[in-house]
Amino acid sequence: MSQQVDLELAGCLRRLLKSRFIIKAKSENWYRTIVDKQQSLGGFMTAMAAKLIINEQLGVIYLQELDPEIEEKLAYQLGSKMILRKFATHALLIMRKKRSDYFLNPDASGKCFITKQELKELLLPFLEGIEKYKEDKKLELDIREALKELRDLQVIFETGDGSDVYEISPVCDVLLPLEDIEIVERNIMNYMKNAAGDSL
Repeated sequence: MSQQVDLELAGCLRRLLKSRFIIKAKSENWYRTIVDKQQSLGGFMTAMAAKLIINEQLGVIYLQELDPEIEEKLAYQLGSKMILRKFATHALLIMRKKRSDYFLNPDASGKCFITKQELKELLLPFLEGIEKYKEDKKLELDIREALKELRDLQVIFETGDGSDVYEISPVCDVLLPLEDIEIVERNIMNYMKNAAGDSL
């Protein structure tokens, strides 16, 4: 005898487990469904030692570990972990700052964009003195790889017109809160200095 299945609840759970983030602007129906069903989802989250984070200001939903001590005992992480390489981390920092500046004076679209060329121009001053970036081909390759990493994390979305223009998503704010910007910037600057020193 088949059990009755709440398809909406099952759909919410599967999307939460598969996707790192549910973004309102990209999946409004599922975003709203998860918000409506958050009480029903609570028991499942507790059973997984996870908590459901709904950031309505940013329009982003994601799962977070319930407790670091439990994580240590489980020794099995919640979802697949992705660690950004230093170049992509630097690109993330640039995008986070651009998004912050944009929302001080947003336009009617409410969307913040960055082009590949703009990202390249913002990165260049930090790469001065690093031998391998004196060759434009190496820089282009690393920018392409960084953009792919950030697309996979849903930090940016292609605009769909085949151009090198990307929409910076609110996931950027989740991954790099304002209070962490200074720490990340300091780490990147130290890395760049060391990389420049090594290449001389």
